[in-house]
Amino acid sequence: MDPIERANSKIKTIFKSANGYKNFHRLRNRIIYSLNKDVPIKIN
Repeated sequence: MDPIERANSKIKTIFKSANGYKNFHRLRNRIIYSLNKDVPIKIN
């Protein structure tokens, strides 16, 4: 599995488990953090 497919798989898994998210920015931050833990999370 190449890195792009691995990233897509992680995102799909997060979407499946995050069926109750109402805040898009929180979901986006969770995806970014899970793909690259070195990126600081932007808090609004």
